[in-house]
Amino acid sequence: MQYPPLARQTRISGVVKLHVVVDKTGAVAELSILSGHPLLREAVERSVRSWKFELIPAGPVDFDLAYEFALSDKASDHADEETTFDILGRVRLVSNPLIHPNYAQTTGRRGE
Repeated sequence: MQYPPLARQTRISGVVKLHVVVDKTGAVAELSILSGHPLLREAVERSVRSWKFELIPAGPVDFDLAYEFALSDKASDHADEETTFDILGRVRLVSNPLIHPNYAQTTGRRGE
């Protein structure tokens, strides 16, 4: 998954909380977004709906998930992104904020 470009450009960060139900085949059967910025919610929903889990013979399983979007301190004109699954129930995506190309041209600075 990638940081949504418009969210990155406008420096939107935050956490999207959701509830996921996985069926016996390992497919995401249900997904409920509980909270989060609209630009981030859409990206999370697309990503999580594409996930495939191992078969679950005992039946459907449900869990809560927090998907955190964070911007690093250093701006860049390209996306250096890192996604981690650092604790149970949390996915963290960190990206550099985007520098508008005109900013570097008019100021001579690159977003330090």
